[in-house]
Amino acid sequence: MNESRVPGRMRRALLACACAALFLAGFTSGRAVAQAAVPGGAVEATPGRLSDEQLGRLQRIALDKGSSIPVPAPLASALDLRSAQVGPAVRQVSFQSDDGVKHGYARLNDGSGHFLFRKSAAGLSVFHVDAAFKLVAAAHDFGGERFIALAAQEGQDQLDGEVAAWSRVLVPRVAPLPLPSPLPPGTPGVATPAR
Repeated sequence: MNESRVPGRMRRALLACACAALFLAGFTSGRAVAQAAVPGGAVEATPGRLSDEQLGRLQRIALDKGSSIPVPAPLASALDLRSAQVGPAVRQVSFQSDDGVKHGYARLNDGSGHFLFRKSAAGLSVFHVDAAFKLVAAAHDFGGERFIALAAQEGQDQLDGEVAAWSRVLVPRVAPLPLPSPLPPGTPGVATPAR
């Protein structure tokens, strides 16, 4: 009679451990925690585009804490930007990532799209995207404000990397969930420690 109860207890204990492991695995990944914290779970952007929530947050930050900067004529020319879009200045916000790369964003003044940049030791990459976040033009400056237009695929690949960098910093910060406390000995399905 005892032999039949031991496997049942072991099964319940294994099942409890498996459930706890699945629970912890699902909620300790940043992606699952972030999605659980946002209604609908729509946190992540599709490749090459920020989610509406992220874009709205970024625009609010640019308005509240950003700075106005003039867009140099060579840069405006390289990205096919009109004076109504960038004149006399745009309201931009930027951050520096752990790898020392500076990332910047500005909404175009006429609301027709956005301007993003990435400045690293390799130079300055700049992107003009429309309101739907489709790449209009991309260019790279190796120094001296001599911008070279990037091929469409190369520009899109670099834009995808820039959007991914912004997506990482725009994911809402969520406090980690507390680990469940162990069940007391004598609880059904919990093995009692041998002495």
